[in-house]
Amino acid sequence: MKAFCSLIKDEKSFNEDKVFTMLKEYPELINKRIEKIAKGINGYSSLRLAIRFYNYPAVNELIKLGADVNFIDDTPYRYYSTPIFFDFMEMFKQLVEWKNFEGADRFMKIWDLMDDHGLNYSIKSYETELMDAENYLDAAIRLIGAGYGQKHITFYNSDTNAIELSQKERDLEKEKWYVLALDRLIQSMNLDSIKEVNISNYRNARSFSFYSSYGVTDKFSVVKANELVKKRHNISLKNYSNEKEIERLYEVYKDYV
Repeated sequence: MKAFCSLIKDEKSFNEDKVFTMLKEYPELINKRIEKIAKGINGYSSLRLAIRFYNYPAVNELIKLGADVNFIDDTPYRYYSTPIFFDFMEMFKQLVEWKNFEGADRFMKIWDLMDDHGLNYSIKSYETELMDAENYLDAAIRLIGAGYGQKHITFYNSDTNAIELSQKERDLEKEKWYVLALDRLIQSMNLDSIKEVNISNYRNARSFSFYSSYGVTDKFSVVKANELVKKRHNISLKNYSNEKEIERLYEVYKDYV
């Protein structure tokens, strides 16, 4: 297993043939958990490791060979257990932030493959003393918002009772990819799961310690997710239409219309 992990992590001189040969000779590696190799990756599955190291050929091959696309690392190595799709979304977000849109497109194709192999949009992270369980849309809103780093300015429009985006500090190229991901999730998830998403949880990083290293969540992901949910299901995210809740969560920028 150690040799296999080293091959997956070797971004500079990745040997595709060696990895594929090893998987053929030792098929148990396809869904084997990593144990006693390195603190940061213990508990990972082979697929999770490949995703986190942007190893596209290994990710594709592992999924085609039956790697569990709904894997959750529930080992003692983690205090917060999340589905492997959370890792996928985090790596996708990093690619978009780096403006590596070719890589983002490859991740979209991997998403297609995960769908073909039974990606379950109903599973959640495990609830802990620190955090409530999250579904995929929850995670996407938080990850995208954290990655965008407070670059958006929003204002409260009293006429529509809604938070809207100003035109300042926007990166439309990045937004296109984030909207694509959010819309795909909203199309794929059932309505009951979408109704669980509560904007009261997105006030700041202290509300979700798992993402605290990224700082306060940008409003863009919440605003866009709500727009897409309203367009597809004709409802708003929980508490989005609550004027007091909106005022509590966000500052009102009346000058940025």
